[in-house]
Amino acid sequence: MLFENNSNTIPIRFLRCKYFKQSKIHHVMEKRKYCTIGLRISSDAVVEWGNKRVQLTDKTITFKPQNVGYTRWCNKDEFIAINFETYNYVYNDIVAFEPTDYSKFYTLFQQLMDCYDAKQKGYMYKCTALLSEIMALMQVDFVEEREKVSPLITEACEYMHSHYFENDCTVEKLAKMSNVSAVYFRKLFKEKFGIGPKKYLNTLRMEHAARLLAQTHLSVSQVAEQSGFNDSKHFASMFKEAYKTTPTKFRSEDSLHDIVIRL
Repeated sequence: MLFENNSNTIPIRFLRCKYFKQSKIHHVMEKRKYCTIGLRISSDAVVEWGNKRVQLTDKTITFKPQNVGYTRWCNKDEFIAINFETYNYVYNDIVAFEPTDYSKFYTLFQQLMDCYDAKQKGYMYKCTALLSEIMALMQVDFVEEREKVSPLITEACEYMHSHYFENDCTVEKLAKMSNVSAVYFRKLFKEKFGIGPKKYLNTLRMEHAARLLAQTHLSVSQVAEQSGFNDSKHFASMFKEAYKTTPTKFRSEDSLHDIVIRL
């Protein structure tokens, strides 16, 4: 991402800043020749590009690189957007994260928008300086804070391995343990392990359930309960999706399936 660039020179050119308040839209954005940094004030928007998507929430910061088209839809989306050009720089992913100190970013975005709207002498230089300050703060917040959070994600994974069979072991609980939001936790977890935390947790539970079916005489409902599921029907449905057979058939077959689910 642009603000992860460790180069002494980051070639950018500020273009414009604008406030948006939209509702119930479905917007297809073609590739553009400029980047956008956005500060969400209130949002439930979903942004999709290629085979990827990201859910935006209140107080989310987004970075949309140049030459990346996307689709955005929402019931509500209130935000400030800063457009700027970069040179000799390529990035192909849209990024969203929740800053540690939202108020700092909000103040800088508001100052930049006020400066741009007033258009007093030298305003483009002042806007560029404010944009640089925002990007510097993003580098500290996104890069350095992410590095600090990484060990917590590892700890959450270790906790998951020890408590996956407990039905209160949830992504929300793990995120709270890591002192981050559930949205940010999912993002960090997937970046570190290459798989979402919910899928990872369910994989651990499915493999545990398969072992119980193969090695014990517990009923399917008991297996479900001891694998972290409150609903045995939901468990049976998920088990069939993972192993392509029902729990009962899995147990009755002479040649049991491979217990390990390939991620």
